Amino acid sequence: MTLKRKATVLSIIYIAVSVIITMMFVSGYRKIISSVNKNNNAVEINSLVINFNMISQEYFINRTERTEDQLEYVLKNLDQLIKHQHPTISQNLYHNHTEEELRLLGSMEKDLEKIIALYRRLKSEDNDRIREKIIFEMIIASQQIAMNSKSVSISAQEVIKENIGHFKIISFVLVPLSLAYLFLSFLFLFIYIFKEIRKLSAAAFIIGSGDFEKEIIVNKKDEIGDLALSLNTMRVNLKNITASRDELNDVIKKRDEAENLLKESEEKFRSVVNSMDMGMAVHEMIFDEEGNSVDYRFTETNPSFELLTGLKRENIIGKTCLEVLPGIEKFWIENYGNVVKTGRSISFEDYSSELKKWYKVFAYKTRDNEFAVVIEDISAKKRSDDELKIKMKELKEMNNLMIDRELKMVELKEEINELLKAAGKPEKY
Repeated sequence: MTLKRKATVLSIIYIAVSVIITMMFVSGYRKIISSVNKNNNAVEINSLVINFNMISQEYFINRTERTEDQLEYVLKNLDQLIKHQHPTISQNLYHNHTEEELRLLGSMEKDLEKIIALYRRLKSEDNDRIREKIIFEMIIASQQIAMNSKSVSISAQEVIKENIGHFKIISFVLVPLSLAYLFLSFLFLFIYIFKEIRKLSAAAFIIGSGDFEKEIIVNKKDEIGDLALSLNTMRVNLKNITASRDELNDVIKKRDEAENLLKESEEKFRSVVNSMDMGMAVHEMIFDEEGNSVDYRFTETNPSFELLTGLKRENIIGKTCLEVLPGIEKFWIENYGNVVKTGRSISFEDYSSELKKWYKVFAYKTRDNEFAVVIEDISAKKRSDDELKIKMKELKEMNNLMIDRELKMVELKEEINELLKAAGKPEKY
């Protein structure tokens, strides 16, 4: 594993641990805030229940418009709290509830509905005994709301204690562990790199002193190992460079001999090409921006090419075909372009209106954007073929005339035989 990958893995692990710890902090904080809101709301509900009980008793004793308004105000506030309509808690109180808390809140809503229904009966009832019974039932229902609210408050306080314990674990255990991991990771990388760099530094000093025999051994598959491999390669190269002068001279001699052989081979090849009867030329293909073959440039020719085309070497080398032969047919350029594009050789016969001759051509690709042609002037052969075709045509026409004459003689003899037969004479033919 490379040093970069090791550092990346260690960093990713540290980042993952940090993200987990942060998420735990955030989750615990949210739970605490939610529990505090639930606890505050439960305290407020209990306070309203106490007020409700006091006002209910006063309302029973002294049934006035003032006590009635106070009782309705308390019921309205209780309704707002329990049904999530209180503006200070509607956004936070009823989030993240457990199933037990939701059950208690549902029971509180039912008790509140019961109290409201009893209160409506109380307002229209004049019998003191029945009114006393109704108020007693209202107080019992309100006490049930207070008990359920207290249960919600106790549950919220337990959640707060639990998450505060989590905060302590995170703060005093996980955070120090993550920091220790970060410190040890960087310490490991520093010691690892420093130790190996000292080995390579000592090896470089030995090489610098002129000792190229001792191999550098670092069994690491990372950047340190790559650096050791490079130093070993440099050591071997320096050893080869400082080889004996005789060996160096021998290498130079062999190289000179190879160059001379290559030069002789090129001269022999050029001699063969220059002495051959067929014309030979090398061209550079020219393409447009869309990759279409549009022209080609003369780069080399042999004497026979000059003789067969009438184009002097000194007048065409370095020039393009359209500069030398502006009226040349497009198919010549297209055929040669296909040879360069596909790499497939072609052989064909065609007429050049510019040179007024027939040629047999063999074209092949030599390298990128370059091709060579071997040409043969077949104009005389073509003329002979044309003359032969004309004579064959004349002979065929004469043969057709002779056949027509023989057919007419046969018809004439048949007519004579019919006339003799009609005259009662024997047939002549």
